[in-house]
Order: sequence, then C-alpha cells, then structure tokens
Amino acid sequence: MSESHNIIMLANRLAPSPRWASAALQIKAEHDHAINMVRSNNTAVYGSNTLTGHLDDNKLNPNQAWITHENILREHAIGGSTFMSRSQARLVGFARMHTWSNGGSGISPYLFELAEKGVTNRHFSPAVPLDSSYSCGDVIPAAHWSLDLLDTIRKDHQVELSPPDLMGLINGAFISIGFSLSLLPRIENCYQQILMASRLMGSISGFDFSSIGAIRKQQDTGDLWQSMEPLIKPYQPIIKPNQSQHPVSFRALPQALSSFARCHRELQCELDLLLSQPSCNPYFDLSRDEAVSQASFLTPSLTLKLGSCIESALMMGWLLVNRCNHLLSGKVPSIPRDMRVSDASIGMIQYPKLMMAKLEEARLISGRRTFASGGDTSYGVEDLWTNSLNSARQLDSMLDALTWISAIELRILIKIIDNLEHANPLRQYLPEALKCDPDVHEIQSYFECSDHAGVKP
Repeated sequence: MSESHNIIMLANRLAPSPRWASAALQIKAEHDHAINMVRSNNTAVYGSNTLTGHLDDNKLNPNQAWITHENILREHAIGGSTFMSRSQARLVGFARMHTWSNGGSGISPYLFELAEKGVTNRHFSPAVPLDSSYSCGDVIPAAHWSLDLLDTIRKDHQVELSPPDLMGLINGAFISIGFSLSLLPRIENCYQQILMASRLMGSISGFDFSSIGAIRKQQDTGDLWQSMEPLIKPYQPIIKPNQSQHPVSFRALPQALSSFARCHRELQCELDLLLSQPSCNPYFDLSRDEAVSQASFLTPSLTLKLGSCIESALMMGWLLVNRCNHLLSGKVPSIPRDMRVSDASIGMIQYPKLMMAKLEEARLISGRRTFASGGDTSYGVEDLWTNSLNSARQLDSMLDALTWISAIELRILIKIIDNLEHANPLRQYLPEALKCDPDVHEIQSYFECSDHAGVKP
C-alpha cells in the first residue's frame, strides 16, 4: 500500500501512524537545539524570536514571545467563506503530523504529543478555509487549523506555545498535501465508473474495448489500471457490430484511460514523496548552529501533477460527451435518434447538452495555468506562487463535473436498457455499474425525480 493510501486509511479510522511515535526522540532533540538558538542573544531565529514575513528584522521580547505568537496566529486567521469538509480537514491534520515526523520543524514534543490526540479526536472538526491561499506555506488556512487544534487540546490540557511552535504550526505544505490526498479516491471512483460504463457502452454500441489489454503491456500505469484490466470487455454484445469505423471518442478509450491512470499514479507518487519529507521554515538541523532559511513549504511538483490530472480529466470529459452524442445520433443500429420512443417525446435530446454544459463549466474553471503568470507579496519577499491548493481545488471542481458527466452517461445507458427490448438483458449489470462511484449513484436520484415527479435535475 502506498503511503498516501495508508494515511487515508488511518485518517478514516482515526488511528495514529506508528511513524509519529518513532519520531519522538528526533522531535525532542531538534526542539532542544532550536531553544538553544533562541536563547542565544546573537542569533535571530525566524518566527521564534522575530516577527514574521517582511517584519523578520523585528526582534521579540523573550518574556512576551509566547503572547506575541498567540497574537500572530490570530492575526493570520483572517480567511474563510468556503471551508474543507470534515474528512478533508482530517487529512490535513494527518499530513501535518506526518511532515512534523520527518523532522526539521523544531516543534515542541509536548505540542506534538497533544496534536496527535487532537487529530485523532473524532470531535475535532477544524474550519479550514479553501479560498484564502496565496501559496507561500498556506499560512492563513494553517492558522485557522492551528487555532482550532489548540482550542481542542486546551479543553483537557494546559498549553503555552514554545518559541518554535508558531512557525511549526502555520508553516509547511500540509494544507495542500492533505486536501490533495482527498482527491485520490475521487479519481479512482471516476476511473472505475468510466470503465463500467464503457462495458455497457461496448455492449450497446457493438464496440469491443478489449484491445486495451495490448496497450496495458506497453504502458506502466500502476495499480489503478492493473486492477481494472479484467473489467474491460463488454458484458455481452447485443447488436451486430457496425462495419464502419466508430468515432475517435470510442477508439481512443485505451489512450485516454491510460493517460488518466498514469496521471493518478504520478500524483500519488508525488504525495508519497511529500509525506516522506520535512516541510517547514525555518529548518532546524542538528548539525548546524543556525536555523536554515529555505522553502520546503512550496510544492511546485505537486502543482504540476495536479495540472496533469486536470488535463486528463478534461480529456475524459470530452470523450464521454462525444461518445454519448454518437450513441444518440441515430447512427448506432437499433437505437433511435435521441432515444425517442414516441412521436410525442423529444427523448433525450437535452442530455448530451447538459453533459457539454458541465464540461464547458469545467473548462472555464480550469482555464488558467499556474505558471502562466506570477505575483508577489510582502514587497517581494514572497514571490513564487505555486498555487498547489488552488490547483487542487480546480481538480476537485473538475472531478465534480466529470462525476456529473458520468452520471448523465449512465442515465442514458439506463434509459436504453429499460426501453429497448433487445438491451434488457444488460439490466442485470446495472447494480454493479451503480455502485462504482457513490456520487454518481446519488446523482441518479435527481433523474429519478425528473422521471417520476417532474422535478428538474
């Protein structure tokens, strides 16, 4: 099991990772080292005995530092109109514990121990804003998370922040890592849904997708592809295959799915790597007498992997829309144009249009590429905007659209199976198709309302 999926599993169970306990000695040694630096009158330690950002040349009164740190936390917590779900915020906490365990943050062992109790507390539900990232450590959403964590653990424990705790709490890539982790199961569900629908589509249209197996031998797309390979072949052909070529949206399924699976694999590998590395600033190295100023809180590679997933999901959306257009075009034997079963009905004429509308909406949201332009804050101190969290939000929105597109496609297939006698034998496979993606299954209820109660989806 990958480290990413291990973290997702542990978060679902609210179970601490064994890695956290094994990091305790290193956490203590680095904290002691950081404290010795802070107590040295000649050493400026960013965020521990100085202010933050472009005020880092302002030294703090040692006797008032912990009060100042509390104030700085609250002064960072200025965001919020859209928040992560409970499960997404839980992954953020587990990602924070993991990056702390990799060392370098200087976090106090006492806070580290209590944070473990906090993130595994089933009642801990931090309000982490999604719309307040400027991608230099995500310090605004991190401050919200940190304050909610402190409020939770202070219900049972006395906590005063140690000097390195401020930057240990709010600096690091854990916000974007945690949110991105929540996208892996969504990609996998979409992938499975597309495969199952493709089996039904192949049966109904007379197109056999089994050539995918040959592609698999040439391209290593990882566990996602391998686990789905047995599910490629159509359930059973119900019409005689058309001798003319099917559209590219049918023939390109091997290439599109291969790309989708590969992008998922690369995103997972990037998250595995980030979960194995420190993510903080400053970095406390036991072999050095000064805190190291660096940028491990930035994750440009994660942004690039997310961007690839966005592109592949857009491609999959195009493929689904166009193959449904062909299915309802009147060119597939035994399927009437627009699935009109009576002269008094327009059939399913609106369904491909709604699919296209969802795809166009996703294209609008995903239109800007991260490194096509730049920006800076703090008068040029922070000038590399990697936008990992914003890119993850784009992918999340893209997966929403792809889920809707898949749900509409499945609805079209269900209509064909229910209304055309020669397709009825495929009805036995619908329960399997409906359980691939819980979100697709839920969306079907909208269409049920439309069919039976006149309620628009």
